[in-house]
Amino acid sequence: MRAALLALLLLLTACGGSESPIPEAAAAPRRPLTVVIGDSITAGYIPTAGVLQLRQDLSYTADVAQLGDVITAAVGGASTQAALGTQVPWLRSLPADVLVIMLGTNDAVLRLDRAKALANVSAIADAWPKARLVLVAPPYWDAAAAPWLSAWSADLRKLAAERGARFVDAYAATRSDWLCHPTDHHPCEAAHREIGAMVRAAAFAP
Repeated sequence: MRAALLALLLLLTACGGSESPIPEAAAAPRRPLTVVIGDSITAGYIPTAGVLQLRQDLSYTADVAQLGDVITAAVGGASTQAALGTQVPWLRSLPADVLVIMLGTNDAVLRLDRAKALANVSAIADAWPKARLVLVAPPYWDAAAAPWLSAWSADLRKLAAERGARFVDAYAATRSDWLCHPTDHHPCEAAHREIGAMVRAAAFAP
């Protein structure tokens, strides 16, 4: 019996029996990963819903998600400083291919220093130096915040040029039908859809 088993082993070895007869499946290509940093607008807050929601049928990130995976730690009330201190540590280990940053509204409402806010955004971008960077100027909020946000849009455009990044000006794109709620300044569903199309084009265009 031992001789027969030894003969069988030698036969299998001679025929390449040490290798699996089932070919390994080819590894599927990795979908591009987009990391999104932001506030309640970025997270998909819709005023008529009244809750924070990252829903594929409403949030602008859904448009990006069609082309890859999307992970966000965007949270309501986040300023640039808060995002740098919390969202970046939470997500820093992720190998982002695309980094989308849409912040500034809460800095504007709190009237924080724009130069400091811009430095915060730049520091966030530094956490993913190899990612394609997309800077998004947030949409119009209210009359009181308008001067800050208008200047912020110009700041972000300049920073994008300096860093070789993509820039989306949702502030300049804002229309009256984006503001559908009498007291809530967050953009409506239509605005999220249009911002999504702009972000997708900026993030994935050649």
